Amino acid sequence: MGRTISFYYLELTRQSDSKAIPLTEAYDYIYSNKLKDVDGEGKAITIKNNDNEYTVQILKKERDFVFIKIGRRHPANTLEVRDKRSLKTGELQIKPNQEVEVFTLCLVNLLTGIVCHISMSGAPRVRLIRELFLQYDKDGKNPCVDLATIYTKDVIERIAKKGIVHSIECTVAVPLDEVLSNDLGVSEKTFDECENVKTTTVTYKIVAENRKTLFNKQGIITGLINEVKEKAKKSNHKLVKMLIKAKNNSGEALQVFDINETAFTLTVDIKKNDSKNVSQEELMEILKSKYEENKEDIMSCIKL
Repeated sequence: MGRTISFYYLELTRQSDSKAIPLTEAYDYIYSNKLKDVDGEGKAITIKNNDNEYTVQILKKERDFVFIKIGRRHPANTLEVRDKRSLKTGELQIKPNQEVEVFTLCLVNLLTGIVCHISMSGAPRVRLIRELFLQYDKDGKNPCVDLATIYTKDVIERIAKKGIVHSIECTVAVPLDEVLSNDLGVSEKTFDECENVKTTTVTYKIVAENRKTLFNKQGIITGLINEVKEKAKKSNHKLVKMLIKAKNNSGEALQVFDINETAFTLTVDIKKNDSKNVSQEELMEILKSKYEENKEDIMSCIKL
C-alpha cells in the first residue's frame, strides 16, 4: 500500500521583536504547563479549531524527535465490525466514556524544525501542529507560528539521481477538433455538435517492463523532460501534467514526481496482510527512518 510522506518547516517567532524562539524551549514549556497526563501514553491537550474539537497527544520524545498524534472524533454509528468468514456485521463495543477517533501521526524534529507525516484519507490536518505550539505563552503573548510546506529546489535533479525510471506520463491540452478527428477519427460534422466543452486533454504513457528501467543512462531522462517542456512552450499544446515514477536500485518504493508540482514528498510502501493493521510503533519508525534517510536533501530545500 503506497502512502505519501509530506514535509513541512515549523518556525516560532516572538510577536514583540520577531526573534526566533527555539522549538526545544517552546516544547518544554508546553509539555510541562499545558498538557494533561495520559495514563502511560505521554500527555495531551484538547484544541478547538473551526468548530471542531481535536486531541493533540505527545506520544514520546527521542533525543530531538517528538512523535505527535492528532485525533478527531469519528461518529461510531458509521462504523461496524464485519466477520471475514460469515460476512456478518456487528456494532462496535464503545463504552459511555469512550469515542472512536481518526488520527494523524506526525514527527517533529526540534532542532531542524522539520515536520513530517504520513497522509491518510480522512485524517486530521497536520497543520494543527501549529495550534499546539501557539500554547507557548511564557512571555504573556502567543508566538507567531509558521508551518510551511517544504518545496524542492529542482525536481528534475531528484529524478536524475534515481537508478530506475519506471514510467513517464504526459497530459497535454489540445484543441477539441484535433482530439476527435486526428486521434479518434470522428468526422468534422460530429464534433461540431459538441457544446459547453471546458477542457480537452490527451495523455501519453510509457511504462517499462517490471523491475526494469526505461533508460540505461541516467542523464537521458533529464534531456527528455527538458525537450517535452520546450516543445510544449513552442506549440499550442499546454503541458497540463507530467508524472514520472522512479526509484533507487536499493528496494525503495516507486516515487511519483510531478514536474509541475514542487512540494517535497516521498512515497512509502506499507505492507501488511489483511489480518493485521500496521501498528503505531511501526508508523513512527517509518517516519523516523525516512526523515534520516532524506535529511540532507530536505535541509537543502530550506532557506535559513
